Amino acid sequence: MRTIGELIKSETVRKVNTARVWCLIADESTDRQTRELMVVAGSYVYKSEKGYVIQEDPVAIFDAFQTLSGLSEDEETNTTQNVEERLDGKSLGRLLLSEITKSGLDMTKCVGQGYDKAASMSSLVNGAAGEIKQSY
Repeated sequence: MRTIGELIKSETVRKVNTARVWCLIADESTDRQTRELMVVAGSYVYKSEKGYVIQEDPVAIFDAFQTLSGLSEDEETNTTQNVEERLDGKSLGRLLLSEITKSGLDMTKCVGQGYDKAASMSSLVNGAAGEIKQSY
């Protein structure tokens, strides 16, 4: 099952990277087990037999709390409370950058970012959008 998922993911990344330009889309939601799940997707245009088509494909789905804990392993404690307190815009931006890097998406072709209306995601000053814009 994991192998099939990786094949689908690599094909999606290939399609996004083949497009002239693409947009990063990310959204987060808490599930019934109170995990903060984040979905990262690429929106791109490709030419089909019927003309140009806008496509949005997921590239990564991950638990933001768990992933943030993994990014901060050098700290002494990684309690859920500490991770939750650090789940701000800058931290979410670091998570997104980490997932983008791991996936192999070509950020030089990324021309836009789309998030929900939460300031922690969309703020260019303190949000994830600002972290990503600053890096690229």
